[in-house]
Amino acid sequence: MRIRTTAILLSFYLLASTSSLPAPYVWKNGWFHDQKYVATESLEDHWKKGLQSLANKDWDEAFLQFRTVSLSFPDSSQAKEAHYYTGIALFNLDDFDIANKEFSQYLELENNPQFYEEVFQYKLLIAQKLKDGAFRRAFGYESMPKIMPAKDLALEIFEEVATSLPNHDLAATALQEKASMLLEREEFDQAIDTYQTLIRRFPKSQFAIAGYLGVAQAYLKQIELEGNNPDPLPLAELNLQKFQADFPQEAALEAASGTLNQMQEIAANGLFDIGQFYERTKRPSASIIYYKMAITRFPTTEVAKLCQERLKELEVDETNSS
Repeated sequence: MRIRTTAILLSFYLLASTSSLPAPYVWKNGWFHDQKYVATESLEDHWKKGLQSLANKDWDEAFLQFRTVSLSFPDSSQAKEAHYYTGIALFNLDDFDIANKEFSQYLELENNPQFYEEVFQYKLLIAQKLKDGAFRRAFGYESMPKIMPAKDLALEIFEEVATSLPNHDLAATALQEKASMLLEREEFDQAIDTYQTLIRRFPKSQFAIAGYLGVAQAYLKQIELEGNNPDPLPLAELNLQKFQADFPQEAALEAASGTLNQMQEIAANGLFDIGQFYERTKRPSASIIYYKMAITRFPTTEVAKLCQERLKELEVDETNSS
């Protein structure tokens, strides 16, 4: 009730504060609508003009005609389908969040939507646009400017696509996009879960390969950010083992192996840094422990070579001091 009251007050505010409205607003179907959406011709004429406008890629006119159909003839069979065509027009007018609403309304109104898959193709494109930085309208109102960040809405739509068409390639793409967004936001656990969902749902496919590589990148970024956290490394090793088992001849294994090597270098460097600290604070016996630990755990790393050199220096120092 509170939200409804706020919306009505906002509508009155817009009407009162805007002196250059192109036409008066009217109350219709429980909301204020521009007078231009009130039908001036028959349903058939507006419908025909809308379809012709779509064919001509006249998106403004198509939007006008189909919005008129849905508002002026709400009980007609065409009114439901009009939301789908309105969504197409709005998408091509770069009005992405409002287009998404129209597509959702089409799905809600149609019991057996003719354009079910097409709707989710558009929704996926909308989410990708929002992910790439497109803005949404303030408060979700068409009359407000496009000034609001829309990353959260993009995540919601990716999840909607992945849930609605669980075994479709659209879902696979949506899961990839969602995981990459979560990774960018440093929400590592959720990103890894999403990549693993992609692997489980699309095994033995290119999508699964992308999932394994995504998991590897997530663990790499996690250890880069949380250098003292030992958990990502064994989990990354397990991910590589599963990748090798599922795709033993896959060329991308080299990239995943390289990512694991980077993680090992970072982990080894963390031990080396501790050894250096103890050297600076004149506690060489403690340094030796950490240098040897780095060599034992990560013998093939470049850092292991540095640790070997430091051990030789410390042994020389100990011999000279004795």
